[in-house]
Amino acid sequence: MEKTTPDILELRACLRMGVAGGYTPAALMQLTQALSYATLSEGGSVLVAGAGGGHWADLALQDIHLPIQRSNLVTHGKGVALIGLGPRYGYALAAIPMEPLEGDADLQLHDAHWSCAPEDLLAIGELLDGAIPMMQRAALLRLQPPPSSILLQIANQALDFAARQHITLALANRSLSERLRNHEDQTRMVVHDMRAPLHTLLISLKALERQGFDAGVRQELLEVARESSNYLLGLINTVLDTARLETSS
Repeated sequence: MEKTTPDILELRACLRMGVAGGYTPAALMQLTQALSYATLSEGGSVLVAGAGGGHWADLALQDIHLPIQRSNLVTHGKGVALIGLGPRYGYALAAIPMEPLEGDADLQLHDAHWSCAPEDLLAIGELLDGAIPMMQRAALLRLQPPPSSILLQIANQALDFAARQHITLALANRSLSERLRNHEDQTRMVVHDMRAPLHTLLISLKALERQGFDAGVRQELLEVARESSNYLLGLINTVLDTARLETSS
């Protein structure tokens, strides 16, 4: 009986002995590199299953300087699964994009599972049996559980990256909070500065509309209205110029 093409969800369900969590693309790249250097230091191959929402996987694998080969496998569903196979150890990482944040792929969280347990990789191998080349299939059967030192190394690198990312996000949040306060102060100042000339402009227009003045008085009121309008226009241009400078455009 011919096997059907597996879904990314099925591959992720095979990783029962590992770790699960929500990861950003940057965290997935760091995790992929940590897993690869820890388990594929003696060489091997990486099977890439799927493509949708996996730009992070391409970037991560490009920066791994190890004697490894890449093979692309076809799967259904949105997400990417990586299966790293070395002479002794291996890993599997499956990540499925969640709802995007503001439509930015770099901010999109992924529901990710990863494992170095040979039984989990064998379970994935059974699903991908028809698509895995013979050499990789043989490598799956030779896998051993990685020693605790390797797992600690991966965990330490992941925790170190998470700590650095937390600090970066905290600094970015502080900067954004300060910018928001500055914008609020600027908005209050502009509103305050606009009230007086706008009030003067409205009074002048109402006076011209309701009263009959001679040419000289009418010209004075028009001049007051013109000055108020120019002042308001200057304030608006200042706000727009400030916005352009902040966006470097």
